[in-house]
Amino acid sequence: KNNLNDGELAYINTLRDTRLFPEAEYFVHIRNGKGGRERFSPILGDNKEKIIERMKNTSAEEKVFQHVPTNMDVHGYRGDYATLIYKSVARPINKIPYDKVNKGTGKKYQGDVYVCRKDERKKKLDRQAMYICSKALGHNRVSVVADNYIRGL
Repeated sequence: KNNLNDGELAYINTLRDTRLFPEAEYFVHIRNGKGGRERFSPILGDNKEKIIERMKNTSAEEKVFQHVPTNMDVHGYRGDYATLIYKSVARPINKIPYDKVNKGTGKKYQGDVYVCRKDERKKKLDRQAMYICSKALGHNRVSVVADNYIRGL
């Protein structure tokens, strides 16, 4: 048995999620995210260097961004972020192995392929890539990412 308390163990488990992003050098540490959960999200995209510089030049007591405009489409930006992550890690659907067998029909199927519902109905996505997106966004269900964030693929 280890000598770590529950808070320390939870923090270590949160740090483990960073292994999902082997190419990422820098992460944003969200201390009190959705549902009070802590997470680390990789800093990605065209403005990566500007964001890193801004964070380096902000003291620990300050907010990195002092003011967020009320008309800012945060959900839209989260969608862009999710799509960026998905595109960077997703496998081509035809390369995902047929690794499961339907008990009723005996036919093989791709266990790691997620078939969308709602307005993106029948679109096929890489379930592993969606899981990685869900972790970065603070969700733990791929259906939330598929239904609300990943668009335009």
